[in-house]
This record gives sequence, C-alpha cells and structure tokens, in this order.
Amino acid sequence: WSLYGQGTTKIAADTRLTLGVRYTGEKQKYDSATGTIFGLTTFPQVSQKFNKPTWRVAVDHDFVPDVRGYVSYNRGIKSGGYDLLSPGIQEGYKPEILDAYEIGLKSEFLDHRLRLNPSVFYYNYKEIQVQSIRGISLVTTNAAGAHIKGVDLDFQALPLDNVTVYGGFSYLHGRYTDFPDALGCFPSPLDGSQFVFDASGKSTIRTPKYSGNLAVEYRIPSAQGDFSLTSSFYYNDGYSYSPDQRLRQNAYALINASIGWASPTDKFGVRLWGKNLADRYYLTSRVETGFGDLQYPAPPRTYGVTFDVKF
Repeated sequence: WSLYGQGTTKIAADTRLTLGVRYTGEKQKYDSATGTIFGLTTFPQVSQKFNKPTWRVAVDHDFVPDVRGYVSYNRGIKSGGYDLLSPGIQEGYKPEILDAYEIGLKSEFLDHRLRLNPSVFYYNYKEIQVQSIRGISLVTTNAAGAHIKGVDLDFQALPLDNVTVYGGFSYLHGRYTDFPDALGCFPSPLDGSQFVFDASGKSTIRTPKYSGNLAVEYRIPSAQGDFSLTSSFYYNDGYSYSPDQRLRQNAYALINASIGWASPTDKFGVRLWGKNLADRYYLTSRVETGFGDLQYPAPPRTYGVTFDVKF
C-alpha cells in the first residue's frame, strides 16, 4: 500500500517549486517446500516487511520563454523480494535505494526548429541489488553502495522541411563504493569455481562509459499518404557483465533503417525495416556460473514487415 501526493507552486515570477512525497508499506511472505512429515509436504514460511518514505524536490526557472532550467533531488526505491527459483529456505533481499540529483535545461531555438536538453546527474545507490548464480541457483544480494555520475544530451532538429534529425549522447562513470562480498569466478580452463572478493572501487556492471545514437527521418507527403525513410546509428563503448570485470561486452555499433507508408487518414500503415544491418555480433547478457560461463547473443541482421491498423 502507499500514500502519495505532489504539488507545484510559484515562488517567483518565473520560478516554480515542486514538492512530492510517497510512503510505501509492503509485506512479503514466502513459502518453501523443504521436506515431508507423514507423507505431507511442509511449507515453512518466511516474511519481511518494508516501510519506506520517498520524495521529490525540484525547482525550475524560465530564463527566457523557450529556455527552462531545473535542479532536482529525488529518492526512489526498488522493492526487495525473494529468489523464487532458489530451493529451500532463504533470506530475502532488501529494497534498493536511489538518491538522484540532476541539473539540466529544456530549450528550443531557431523558431522551435532546434531542441536541446542537456543534463548533469549524480546517482547514489544504497543496498544496490546484484544477481549472481551460486551453484545452480540465481541469488540476489545487496551490495552496500554504488554511485553513477554522468552527462546526458538529447536533441531534435528540423534542418529542412520534412527532414528530422534526432539523437543523444551520454557519458557515465559508475563505481561500487562498498561491496566487500562480491562473487567472482575463476576462468573455466581452471575449474570454474567461485570465490568471494571485495569489489569496492570496481566499475558497476552494464555501465558503458560512452554511448550515443543518431537518426534521420525524411517524410514525403503525397495525396496517397505520407512516405517516410528513416535510418539510425547506435554506438556503445562497452561494459562489464560481472563485478570482477572478467566478462565484458566490447564496443559495438548498430545500423537500422526502415521505409514506411501511412494512409491519408493515418488509419493504415506498412513499414519495411531492417535491424543490425552490418550484422554485428554482440551479446545481450553474459553470466558467470560454477559450471562455466553463459552468454546470450543478440539477434543478427534481421528484416521484417510491420502492418499498422488504428481503430
């Protein structure tokens, strides 16, 4: 259950203050079959309870009619729980807590033909949830802390009539601040056995240092409907999949494209598309286990046709 509310008020002619608060209460119960008594299966029950306040504080200011700046502080939680696929009685993992600080701009220029939204942020995680495979069980544990800071920029431009260019760029720097009981794995040419180590100071998983995307869309109006040509490019600098930094995803780039048509009433449409046109090999996940490493390749070059109908 939760109670929440948010409100915004003017504190100056072009300045507004937003305050929000939420209080969440949650109780979880977990039944686990562990044995039999007189032929009947027993289900010992364990439970845990959370009562957490979260909030938002933000100030935004209009410097000029099309340029708005803001600063915000938000606290949020990700619920705790139990690993339901792990056998036997287990202790649950705690909620993950995030304090997010952000400063940015929302701006438009050149008669609304150029939109720029830059921001700088700092995320401070407490009890961050990390998954690992121990034996044959998927186990979620709480690392003591981590922080991620970075810069983000997204834009949209109309350089010519019927031509839209949009994209974004981000820089991230993430580190575990206190993670003394991280789980690592020896390379499989040895025995694949696991070990506990201190990952404090190591890079947070799935945190690429650089990433960005760029797309161009060209629309061709006609009496038979609108035609569109779209191409996009995405780049990822790479990141680690495990706290011990042994399993990594190397840098990769993706190229996508599509040709579409929409009826004059916008009720019907068809789109021919292609994804990963350069057929780059990359992974969606890599996991360390005591029986070797698991990895899941992303789709190769893929083509398709999508039909749209709006009712």
